[in-house]
Amino acid sequence: MSQPVMDIVNAIVSEGEHLLEAQQYRRALPCFIESARLCRQISQDAYVRQMTIVASLYFELDQIEECLDVYRSLYDGFAAEQNLAAQARVLNNMGLIYRRNGQHDAALAHYQRARELFEILDDVYHIAEQFENIGMVYRDKQDYLLGLKNYHDALKLFTLLNNRGKIADLHSNVAQITAIQGDTDAALQWYQAALDLYEGVNDGERCQHIVQHVEKLRAVAS
Repeated sequence: MSQPVMDIVNAIVSEGEHLLEAQQYRRALPCFIESARLCRQISQDAYVRQMTIVASLYFELDQIEECLDVYRSLYDGFAAEQNLAAQARVLNNMGLIYRRNGQHDAALAHYQRARELFEILDDVYHIAEQFENIGMVYRDKQDYLLGLKNYHDALKLFTLLNNRGKIADLHSNVAQITAIQGDTDAALQWYQAALDLYEGVNDGERCQHIVQHVEKLRAVAS
């Protein structure tokens, strides 16, 4: 990137970041759209970074279709480059948007396609992450059997990777569904295992969340 253009981009991004810190998302949006326009002339990587911020701002402003349009455009560019990893990341982001917007079937389709691409790449961490995401969608749909199945698939892979934080997350997720299904004893066991794991990685905030869940569950059971 030429120095004069870089200086302009840096100034625009700096202004946008200050507006983000003040949570003035509507005012920040034009800054990042303009920085993306300038970056596109010179650096594809910088352009992608700026457009990813633009997508997140559209989401914060509840402009869901505009957010998805940005991701679709990025996906098409990565598809033309045959960049499978980048395509999968965009599909994951779109799945998240659809899930948060209550569009379960679209979320599942995007998460499943992302998982397929990560499987081609043999990216075990992100395969596991997609199983977890798919489990969350099924939980939201109240299809608890499929939710648990996908959580357990994710748990197996994160266990292979010895990722204790994610193992703890999955124990907590399983506990949540188990509690909904009415098996209080099993749910408490899963929560206790999650608590032990979070303590092992010094995640005090999540430990507190687990303690709160356990207290509520015991109160309901009594």
